[in-house]
Amino acid sequence: MSQQCFCRNWLVEKTSWTDANSGRRFLTCANGNCNFFRWVEPEFDDRSNGVIDRIKRRIRRKDDDHIMELVNSRKEYNEQEKKLKNEVWMWKCFALLLLLYVVHTWFSKAGKEDADVE
Repeated sequence: MSQQCFCRNWLVEKTSWTDANSGRRFLTCANGNCNFFRWVEPEFDDRSNGVIDRIKRRIRRKDDDHIMELVNSRKEYNEQEKKLKNEVWMWKCFALLLLLYVVHTWFSKAGKEDADVE
């Protein structure tokens, strides 16, 4: 027999992560149309609650460490990007100066040839 809530919808099993009931499973309305609520299992003992709390703290620390890794990676990426943009700008300047030198040399030789012809 399938279980139904007050509005005759299916029930879904969820897990509570509140401080008072961490890891405890409960049933509720699948559509959220009614206020049906029932615990699936009895309340955990103090030892179990302590274990769950320690696991949650460890996960939070890992998340914090991971976030700091991402922040530091982003900083390193931004620094590297800035260096590369600066290097690209320097190469563009070098290419422009080289082009100006070539054009200047070509026109000065062309001007001398025109002067020699006259």
